[in-house]
Formats: sequence, C-alpha cells, structure tokens
Amino acid sequence: NDVVTIGNVVERSPAASIGLREGDVIVGVNRKRINNIAELGERITDNKDVIALNVKRGNSNLYIVIR
Repeated sequence: NDVVTIGNVVERSPAASIGLREGDVIVGVNRKRINNIAELGERITDNKDVIALNVKRGNSNLYIVIR
C-alpha cells in the first residue's frame, strides 16, 4: 500500500540533503497519514516550521525532519 514512493534521488539535491533515498515511501507528515502526493504537498505547505516525514524504508519506519 505505497503512498508516495521516492524515485531517483540526485546527489546534493534537497531530497538527498534531508536523507531521503530511492525507494523510500512517505506515508505521513507530522504523524498524520497521507493518501497521495497532493495531500503531501498540502501538509508541507501548511507547516511552515518543522516538518517530520514518516518514511517507510524496507521493513523500517523512520522520521526525517525538515527544518
């Protein structure tokens, strides 16, 4: 049940600088589930301060914080 899967991550890109990797799946923002890329965009736009992405990487769940 993949939500937003990260594709190719370019070296030194914003995605790479926060620690995202190819194949990561973003399933939530600030502990709220998202269902599609539009919801991801809305949640990121709504949060101006710190954003915590809930990321599924393989069998692990982790949080990647964006400041």
